[in-house]
Parts: sequence; structure tokens; C-alpha cells
Amino acid sequence: MNNTLLVRFTFVAVIITLLVNLQSCTEGYFELDKLESDMITWEPDLAIPLVNSSITVEDIIGQADSTNEYQYASDNFITLIYRERIFSQTVNDFFTIPSPLPIADSWSLTAGEVVDFTAIGQVGSTHGNSHDFGIIAPTGDSELSEIHFYEGQLQVSVSGDFDRGGTVQVTFPELRSPNGAPLTQIITVTSNGSSISGSSFVDISGYEMTLDANMATNSVPVNYLFTLVNESGLPSSTSTANQITVTNSFLNSRISYAEGYFGQFSPTIDPNAVSIKVFENPDNEDVLFFQDPKLKLKIKNSFGVPFQGTVNYLNAVDPEEGTVPIEINGVFPGNVINIDAANLGIADSTTYTFDSDNSNIEDVINGNFEDIVYNMSALTNPNGQVGTNFATLNSALEVTAQIELPFWGSANHYKISDTIDSPIEEIEDFRDNIENAVIRVNTLNGLPLDGILKLYFADENYLVTDSILAGGEFLVESGPINGNGAVITPQNTNHDITLDETSIENLFGSRYIIFKADLTSTNNATDVIRIYGDDELAVRIGLRIKLNASPSDLNDL
Repeated sequence: MNNTLLVRFTFVAVIITLLVNLQSCTEGYFELDKLESDMITWEPDLAIPLVNSSITVEDIIGQADSTNEYQYASDNFITLIYRERIFSQTVNDFFTIPSPLPIADSWSLTAGEVVDFTAIGQVGSTHGNSHDFGIIAPTGDSELSEIHFYEGQLQVSVSGDFDRGGTVQVTFPELRSPNGAPLTQIITVTSNGSSISGSSFVDISGYEMTLDANMATNSVPVNYLFTLVNESGLPSSTSTANQITVTNSFLNSRISYAEGYFGQFSPTIDPNAVSIKVFENPDNEDVLFFQDPKLKLKIKNSFGVPFQGTVNYLNAVDPEEGTVPIEINGVFPGNVINIDAANLGIADSTTYTFDSDNSNIEDVINGNFEDIVYNMSALTNPNGQVGTNFATLNSALEVTAQIELPFWGSANHYKISDTIDSPIEEIEDFRDNIENAVIRVNTLNGLPLDGILKLYFADENYLVTDSILAGGEFLVESGPINGNGAVITPQNTNHDITLDETSIENLFGSRYIIFKADLTSTNNATDVIRIYGDDELAVRIGLRIKLNASPSDLNDL
């Protein structure tokens, strides 16, 4: 049953009861049809909820940055995380196979093979070669001894100027299928009387190739058997001048594993920054203080390649504060980071932590700098060829910068706001019968924060038409805190605010209610507080109205 029906039902029931009683007690004294309707006035109350929400720290900080990440300790203590991947490359970033990558061979029949073909009508001509497998490598001293194909195709095309056809067998002895068999293709070639042609196509996904670095850089052998057949038995013009050409084209190839010496080169690492978005809101500049913030450089290497990294610069940057270097003491001498090669299946991981003991990061963070800007460079195999390098499809060198802001510290006038739809239209029918109205604010605060709450009425264009609680009353009070700065018992607070006639009219003319809070940690931000994941501020704001209605008003409600 809605509020309107409930009030009508209540009014009618009371009137009927009263009239029945009057009739039974005063029969002969009153004529009921002569009673004036305005002789009886009723003053019922209605309670309308305006705000009913629970605000957590994630909600509060989330208004400054909805993309942030939270880390919870075993006791539910919260740390705010900002991270940025500085660098990440895989084997296919280091080594790429052009598409197409052609390997072509041409040869002619020998004089003896021409004699045999003329006499017998069939001849087999063999040919072999070793080719540089043209992988695009980051440096000229790369020498790969083995690669595995994650995906790819091999297209074999045959052409020549023979007037008879036959077959061509192409064998890559060092390109083996998943079952270990060398790749062999037999292509039927046909002649149109003056030239031959033929082709085949094979998927080489999952194949493995051994490369011979001793003959030529990254070289691969290929063997051919060309069988020429004179099926008609008629005289042929075949001579040593005729040529056959076989083109082997590797298409759309990607590597799943590479092994050998990758060489010395410097991967490209673009300068970047970790943005601390909680400081980007101009309303909340210089209001947060974090105890024990940390900057971490996380390095994970799953390449079988050692690296040497260099931190060229690491700065804190802010549009107003300018640039301040982050000073690092004794973590890695000369700003050089030595990154060991991984073992197959086991990545090498190292984390460098910068805190108040070895850097000025606490001063930088609490200076409200918005960005930590970095520039790094790296070198593979810094000591030259001292072992075999490898990389799998999922191998990567990952360098990540991470800012950790524990919710341990203080806040001095941290501001949040929220906008909700006004529910006031639900009691529009009672508007002309309101005698007075009271806003009641009820808070149950489990956060170690005191606060000022303000409410604003706004129209459909979000223009503020009125405000209440604008006098700066402390409507949110923290409960008592223990020695760790955590709330022991949530604090309940109630406040009533009487609305005058103008505020009541503005409330009915509102489309939105804007809720704002100004929060400060206990004892005017002099206490060091801790905030946990289950801490919250429950806010309930309701409107209580008193109706002045007579029976003659009932039909109008």
C-alpha cells in the first residue's frame, strides 16, 4: 500500500470511528448533517527516506580514481596500489620471420642426366643447398641453433622451361614435424609443352627447425629430387640449357621457442610514468599524509638471457611542484640492475623496494606529486656469449613500477560528494498540507574520521536551489580509537534540522539531492590512524513532515 492510500485509509477510518461514537453517545443532541467539516483537524506525520547508504574507504578514494587497486592484509588492513608496466617483450618481439620468407634454388640437368633421359625416358636429378634462414634479429651477432614454429605455412612452387613433366621431392631434413619426421613434400609438375609448374602447401605449426650456425648464420639445409618423365616417348628438346626453379616460401610464421646466442642489443624501453590519481583532485591537494609509502620495481625475467638494466632517471613530477629526483641510497650501485637469466620453466624474479630507509619516497608522496616518471635502458648478454640463450612463447622480461599507499596516516579536510535522485515527488500530493518539516541525519561511523555533512537541493540542470547543513555542524563523529589508530566501537550520531517554508518549497522543486562531506582524521588530523576493509560510514537521512489536514481535504489528497 502506498503512502497516499495509507493516509487516506487512516483518515477515513478515524473519522468513521469518531462519528459512530458520537452518534451513539449524543443521539438526540446533535444532527450530524449540520456538523461543519472544518470543525475537526488532523495532524498525521510522514517519514520519507532521502539518503540511505554505507560509505567505505573504497567508495571515498574511488571518487578520485575509479581504476585504482586495493590490497588487503590478513587483518583486512588496506593498501592502495598504483602500478604501471614499464617494459614487456616476448620472443616474437626479439625475432621475427618475414612473410613471405623465400628460399629458392635453381639448377639444370647435367650432360650425363640428359643422355640418360634421352635413352631411357626418365631421369632423377638431385640437388642440395644450405640457406640463411632470414630471421629478423635485433643484432647482427645473433646466432640461433633451434626454433619451434607456433604457427606458419610452407608453400612450395615449381617452375622451369622443360617440355616434359614429372615430380619434385623437397626435403627439409632439419625441419621436423611433431612426431620427429623431416618435412618432405612431393609435388607433381606438369608441362604445357614449353614450361613446367606445380605447387604444394603445408601447415608447419608445431614443427621444429635446427639451424646450422657453423656454415652460415642461422642456416637451414634443403634437398631436392627432380624426376623428369617422357611419358609420350616422343623426342624431347631437353638439354643442359633447361632449368628448374623451386621456391620455398615461409608464410605467417611465429616462433614458440628459440635457442642459441641472442647477441648483445638494447631493447627499446619508452619513458613512462606511474600516475597517483588520488592527488589529481584539486579539492584534495595537500590533505592526505601516508605513513610508510613504498615504491617498488618488480623485475621478472623468464628469458634464458641475462640483462643489465640502467635507471637513467626516476623523478617525481607535479604541475605546481615541478620535478624532484627520487633519491635512492645503496639499492643498486651506479643505478645498474643485474638481471639473471631464467632456467627453463623457472623465471628469475627480483623486487627492489624503496621506502623511507633508503630513499626520499615518503617526502615525495606526501608532497602530493601526481606522477612518478622513469626512464630505463637495458642490455642483453652484458658479458658476451657465456652460455646458451633460450626463449619460449610465453617468455618475457617484465619491469613494473608500483606505488603502495597504506591507509595509515592522516587526512585533513578530505572532500567527497555524491548525487542522488530526489524522492520528494512521491509525496507531491501532500505538498499543500505540510505544516512543518524536519530533516534527521543519523550516522553510524566506523571510520576514524570526523566530518561535516552538507545537503544541497538541485534542479534538473544540477543547479543548486537551496542548501541545508551549510553552517558547518559536525554531524559525523569518530568512535574511540586504540593505540594503532583503529576505531574500537562505531559512533552513532543524530541531528535534526528544521526546514523553513522556503526550504520546503525548494525541496519540492528539486530533482536531485547533492550530498557532500568534509572528512578529517581524529583530533584535527593530529592522530595517526589506520583504516581497514570492513570500516564504513553508514549515513541515513530522512525527512519527517507534519500534515495539517481536515476531512474536507481528503478528497483532494
